[in-house]
Parts: sequence; C-alpha cells; structure tokens
Amino acid sequence: MRFLIILLFVCSFGGLLDAQELNTTEVWTSYSVKYAVNKKWKVYGEAQYRFNNHSDLPQPFFLEFGGRKKINKVSSIKLQYRYTWVNGERNTQRLALDGRFKWKVLDKKTVLQYRTRAQVERVAFNGQITSDWRNKIGIVREFSKKFDLYLDYESFIRLLKLKSFLHVDSPKFNKNRFTLGGKYTFKKNEFKAFYRLDQSVDYSQQISHVFGFGMVRKLK
Repeated sequence: MRFLIILLFVCSFGGLLDAQELNTTEVWTSYSVKYAVNKKWKVYGEAQYRFNNHSDLPQPFFLEFGGRKKINKVSSIKLQYRYTWVNGERNTQRLALDGRFKWKVLDKKTVLQYRTRAQVERVAFNGQITSDWRNKIGIVREFSKKFDLYLDYESFIRLLKLKSFLHVDSPKFNKNRFTLGGKYTFKKNEFKAFYRLDQSVDYSQQISHVFGFGMVRKLK
C-alpha cells in the first residue's frame, strides 16, 4: 500500500515537472441528492458549476442523473446521463456506464478501489461524437465513521472522435488525473473537498489545478 501511495505521488509531481507553461486553475462546486430505493439500488441527481481563471475557456454548468446497482460485496454498476451547458451553443450530452470494485484490506479501514468507465458524448451544435474509456485506481483510508481521506489516479483513453463519416480519429491516450480528497459525514449530509491535477498528454501539455467542494444530501 505504501508503494502505491508513493508511486501516485511521484507520478503526479513528475507530470508537473515535464509539462509546459500552459496551466489553468479551476474551482468545481456541486450539490447532490441520493435516494436508496432498496438494498441494491440507489439513484441520484447532481448539479455542478465549474469556473476557471481564463475568460476565453468554457465555464460549464451541468445536471447529472443516474442509478447504481450493487452486485455483491465488492462490485457494483452505475449508469449516468449528463447534460452540460457550455459557452454559446456548445452544449453536450453524455451517457456513461461504470463498473466499480472495492476491497477492504489490513485492519478493514483501508479500501482499495478500481473503477472502469465507458462513455459517449455528443456536442449539440455540430453533432460531433466522442467516446472515452477511463480507468481509475485509488486508496481510501477511513479514520472514523464520519471522516476519510482518499488518493487516486485515473487515465483517459480517447476511443473515438467522429467529426464526420469521412473523418474519424484513431484511439489515443489523452489525459492523466490525480486526486487527493476527503469526505466528512454528518447526519444525512456529506461534505467533500479535493485537490485535483489534470494533465493532458497531447501537443499542448496543458495542466489544470482543480479545487473542488461539494455537498451530498441523503434522502434515505
């Protein structure tokens, strides 16, 4: 476990050293509601606004809805739909399917997690379609029933970019994401905060420093 934490830490700061000076700072804010239909099914809705320090970049707002089904003690699946409002008419729709796995280790207060996601996104005004495959690994440390910290790494692979039937880009690895965050639970509410580093791996070598804050309300 220590080796994995050190590896994630070194990789995140190694990316900073190699990147060019094309950086942005972003703040993501969100509010979610969750409802447990039964022991296996949960549904949720979320609103999020993201803004950054560059006036010429998108300042998106989105609404997301989805449901998660528990398969067994270590695995679950989730289906989600997202509609995003971006500058002008560049609104997007996204559909994603997750497979999630988690294992408690050591004193059962440390959790190893893995998530794989396949997603398809469509831009409204020109009909452009993109498809991505994302894989995330992470560690969660539960300090108490109310508070835990986590560290994870996620890779983004662009499977498809369909500009027209005559122009289809080939698959490529296009982004790294490193996140350090925490969650505090009180009554039926959760407060989440994190720092995230997004590193593109294309010719631009853009890095985004993201500070996130969110509130989750459990209805049941």
